[in-house]
Amino acid sequence: MGTGITKDDIKHFSPDIQKQIYAQIGGGDAQSGNVAAGQVPQKPIRRQKYTAQKVGKYDSKSERARHIQLQAMEQVGEICNLIYHPMRLYLGETDLGNDSSYRPDFYYYDKVKEVHVIEEVKGVRVRDWPVRSALVKNMWGHLFELRVTKG
Repeated sequence: MGTGITKDDIKHFSPDIQKQIYAQIGGGDAQSGNVAAGQVPQKPIRRQKYTAQKVGKYDSKSERARHIQLQAMEQVGEICNLIYHPMRLYLGETDLGNDSSYRPDFYYYDKVKEVHVIEEVKGVRVRDWPVRSALVKNMWGHLFELRVTKG
């Protein structure tokens, strides 16, 4: 229909007015720039960081492969209580006043070494990982052993 307005028409308004317009008309289409009454915006496809390919419920191929290895270890009896993406661990408050938390890839109990383990699969060196791992060890090291597996 020719009665739609374009983003070029809307961009002349202040950001607050733009938000009100989009909220009232139901969003917009970022690709074409057209916004029509009753139009539902398309949810953008979320890309994986560091080009990891999501495989089913797993964040990467290497994470899936490691889970299969851990399941085999559990069947043999080396480990028990294997959990994929277990509870979040509280890491404290950030400089901005937000709460920071960490969710490991795996949790299990290592029967051989008799220790509770949280494990992270890393395929790429991540900028914030050294700080995050230090926080995890500092706050939770008395309860868990942190292991990092190269993906």
